[in-house]
Amino acid sequence: MLDKKYHTLRRYNKSQRQYKKYQPSLAEQVKRIERLQRTAGNIPYKTLISSQGENCRMYVALEMIPRLYAYGFFFSAKLYKDYAIVTVKEIDKTLLQKAMNASDEILEEHNSYFKEQSDYADLKKRAEQIGSKIEYLVIKPAQLKKLTDETDRFVKFEDNGKIRIAFLAENKKFILRSLYPDKYKANDLFSVSRNSKVNTRLKSEILLGGQKMMYRTLSREQVEQLAENTKGQELFAVFNKNAKGESLGEDKYNVAFKSSDEEKIDTALKSETKPKRKL
Repeated sequence: MLDKKYHTLRRYNKSQRQYKKYQPSLAEQVKRIERLQRTAGNIPYKTLISSQGENCRMYVALEMIPRLYAYGFFFSAKLYKDYAIVTVKEIDKTLLQKAMNASDEILEEHNSYFKEQSDYADLKKRAEQIGSKIEYLVIKPAQLKKLTDETDRFVKFEDNGKIRIAFLAENKKFILRSLYPDKYKANDLFSVSRNSKVNTRLKSEILLGGQKMMYRTLSREQVEQLAENTKGQELFAVFNKNAKGESLGEDKYNVAFKSSDEEKIDTALKSETKPKRKL
């Protein structure tokens, strides 16, 4: 009786498998894509990039790869369906330009893009190794000059004239001090130091308490009134930019606070500020 039930169940399972369409996992799909990738060159990629000197990368058409073998420099290429990524050392980039008949602008554009991607991958790896987070900040091109001596602390991305930098949470304090030396004062209501610290704490409490972040756009006078009427509680953080990193204009500030404190914030804004006693 048991054998009969077993064989019946087995036939049923077999029939179901015939109609079930196989769906490869994400990992299997990635491996399949990697198998499609091929390499070319006269030196292994890992050997090349780990050798002394900066690396230089460029997009090229597949049919251009054979031409590179005629030039006396080391190169490694990753081949894809209709293009290749060629890597050489910095000292050989002039020969690569000559072989590809490429301008300085084209080579710099390609190399800058690949360097950003490579540096960001390294930053993510470091963050995983030390259990840290990556934070981001939109800055102006002129501000980038303040960080030129500390390029190992951040990765930059340029897009339509805007510059976005990524960095480990451990380097945030240094980055902010470098960018805003005049504003970085611990006791100032509008300082980067104070508001970065308060904002980080509020976000942590929101995650733990199942709340959400609320925002108000206020004038400087209203922010000062809010601070005076909630003195010592630090219920809010103040920023002169919106969530997209865009300036709010003169005398406009974005105030962030927990949804559970909304009533306190509204009450403090409606209340009159007590006049300060003159000495």
